[in-house]
Amino acid sequence: MPKSPCPNRSATAQEPIRSRRNIESPPVVDAVMNTPDGRITAPNGVISIEPIGRTVRATLGSETIVDSAHGIRLLEKDHEPVYYFPLADVPSRFLRPSTTHTVCPRKGKADYFDLVVGDTVIPDAVWTYPEHYDDALDLAGYASIYWDRADAWYEDGQQIAAPSNG
Repeated sequence: MPKSPCPNRSATAQEPIRSRRNIESPPVVDAVMNTPDGRITAPNGVISIEPIGRTVRATLGSETIVDSAHGIRLLEKDHEPVYYFPLADVPSRFLRPSTTHTVCPRKGKADYFDLVVGDTVIPDAVWTYPEHYDDALDLAGYASIYWDRADAWYEDGQQIAAPSNG
């Protein structure tokens, strides 16, 4: 099983999970942009999101596996920042559904995808939260990529070593 983005995951949910939302509805980043401080904090108080505010690109080999000006930074208590991107900004030709599913007690049910670029297959490199707890943020329609599974990451064309803190 991959190292989970959530430290206390389990095979079953501990709270009711809100059903999958239609990814055609306005992305959560639009809601963030309409807040006075540019940040939304989940009712559970341990997770916040904010727009990255820069174009983020990641590569694997010679391929761009994400290129997004609409990413969000997820800030979770006791964790490093994690970038999430609209699924539309992660080319589906590189994603193969995995059989791995986990449950984060802070965010909800996670589904995983293998990253497939040419002959390279990186198992469980990408995850989404299509379902979430009532007191968590709705991240449906967004995906994240394990930082160390990409060859290189860039913000506004400059190579970076880790997600920025804001």
